[in-house]
Amino acid sequence: MKLEDEVKEHMERKQRLFYEELLKKLKPIKKYLEDNLPESKNKVRALERVDDVGMIAKYTAELHGLK
Repeated sequence: MKLEDEVKEHMERKQRLFYEELLKKLKPIKKYLEDNLPESKNKVRALERVDDVGMIAKYTAELHGLK
């Protein structure tokens, strides 16, 4: 395997693990909002924003890489 392929594989794995861990951390936040906010447009928006955090963070990691 070429060095470039190994580096690419390593970075993809690192980003995948980052995203999986992020989703694990966002899940309790979504549950907390589900359990404690009454049904409303604002609750739906809050839950959407939590999803947005995950997607924006994933996009940023893909675009700029991770530390």
